Amino acid sequence: MLERIDARVGDTRFVPPRPLTDRRAAVKLLVTADCPESTSIAAHPAWFFIDIAPKCSAVRGLSFSGESAPKAEWLRANGATRYEIEAYSMADGRLITRKETTLPSSDLPRVAAALVIAVRPRCESVVGEAAYGFLPASR
Repeated sequence: MLERIDARVGDTRFVPPRPLTDRRAAVKLLVTADCPESTSIAAHPAWFFIDIAPKCSAVRGLSFSGESAPKAEWLRANGATRYEIEAYSMADGRLITRKETTLPSSDLPRVAAALVIAVRPRCESVVGEAAYGFLPASR
């Protein structure tokens, strides 16, 4: 949904006439001075994001086990229907693997590099905040 709110204020703050979102939004803000000799105060519009989707909390208790077959485990997030798991190389940030599961655990790749693991819950169409962990290099 797109919406535009034009407003004139006599102060350095603005309170919108109604909430900008009830879930998530990307907001573009452009400030223009109301003076004949002035144009836009901001050279470029400012952007900010709103995310008030509390129904999909982050996973907690992320832990790792298994020497020969690494595995990540976590506590179920309330309302989560599935989880996205991503493994990134600690050395260069490259994505090593990405998968989804409905279980609160996932097998991880056995690689020589150390990994940063991200586990993100999905509650239907809402994506929750990721939990991160560090998996040392396999020996």
